[in-house]
Amino acid sequence: MEKIKAIFCWSGGKDSAMALYTILQENKYEVKYLLTTINGQNHRIAMHGVKEMLLDAQAQAIGIPQLKVYTYEATNDAYEKAMEQTLLQAKAEGIQHVIFGDIFLEDLRTYRENNLAKVQMQAVFPLWKQDTTYLVNKFIDTGFKTITCCINDACLTAEHVGQLITHDYINQLPVGVDPCGENGEFHTFCFDGPIFNQAIPIEAEQKIYMPLTLPVNTDNDVCNTEIKTKGFWYNELSLIDPSNTQYKKCPHCFTYFKCKVDDISQCQCSTVKLNANQLNYIASKYTDCLCANCMQQLAAEAN
Repeated sequence: MEKIKAIFCWSGGKDSAMALYTILQENKYEVKYLLTTINGQNHRIAMHGVKEMLLDAQAQAIGIPQLKVYTYEATNDAYEKAMEQTLLQAKAEGIQHVIFGDIFLEDLRTYRENNLAKVQMQAVFPLWKQDTTYLVNKFIDTGFKTITCCINDACLTAEHVGQLITHDYINQLPVGVDPCGENGEFHTFCFDGPIFNQAIPIEAEQKIYMPLTLPVNTDNDVCNTEIKTKGFWYNELSLIDPSNTQYKKCPHCFTYFKCKVDDISQCQCSTVKLNANQLNYIASKYTDCLCANCMQQLAAEAN
């Protein structure tokens, strides 16, 4: 049976990775392109803040060609015009379907379907209405590795960005935060898993806060991103050369970091202050060096 030609709407995060994995397992669709919207001014994936070169590394490791939609204005009109032009080009190649990783946001699904209807194309949602706790645990158990690259401060703190998504991470999320971040609580960058022919070697660098000017309600303890958002924490991710002897792979999150054993004053370890109890706790779990993010995370667990 001939497969159905399709475009996959790729964000680079865990939901996209799990949806693509599902589609490839079903073997019904032939994914011709990975489609991603990119800010044309800073060359980063919209909202996620991930550099375009990291997106390129993902596509190369997956082995599917890219379609990039560049936007230069932060408006729906500009986005829709750029997207429509790209979709029409794909349609001319006989592609009629576009696949998304959305799970339960009805208004977003309707928006996507309405826009595709304008060019007589159809949307496919392989993860639709699946339980998000089940999905994220399946994602982890399947062997995917993904790191949080952006968090919404309406629900999470700076400590939650730059962390590997694990069972412990999901179990410790605050009340009201969806396990898949489906309400926009957090976004991730997937760097390893069964859809990749090789892991993406990345370094998690500094954390950056980008404030917004929005009304704030501090009386509601349950996450409400529309009311409480003040801004977003980003973790700058960079592509590195793992053969560089300056780098070590963190045994906890599997990202790379510079380990300057010959100059402790310049080493990332010096940014984390640990007491004796925290040191003993970390030493009981790992005998090798950890990145600063993971040391901070494990230190918090020890308290």
